[in-house]
Amino acid sequence: MSETTIVVRCPDCRAGRVPASSVTVRWCLDTNAWSYRARCASCRITFVATTREDRAHRALAAGSTLEMWTLPAELNERPGPGRAVDAVDILEFRLALMEPEWFDTLRSMTDLDGRRR
Repeated sequence: MSETTIVVRCPDCRAGRVPASSVTVRWCLDTNAWSYRARCASCRITFVATTREDRAHRALAAGSTLEMWTLPAELNERPGPGRAVDAVDILEFRLALMEPEWFDTLRSMTDLDGRRR
């Protein structure tokens, strides 16, 4: 008995069929968007491409695995308003850039994770 194959669209070579068991169907729970991850049988790259829900369901019925995921919480984070940048801020910034060690000063204000000290 031969394994069911699925038609995929490789972004590099546009190649066509892979075993259904080698495809991962991806469902974004936040947006209800469907996609799939596959490895091209011709050029061997792994890629992700969008698909329609009905095609995703057919791939699952053929033996593909399902991966449910959500968008990162950081996409919904918004910093507070803070104060507006004015002409004095711009002048101070330009003057700071004229200093020979401006970059080292800037780097000393943050740690390795990019957080402000």
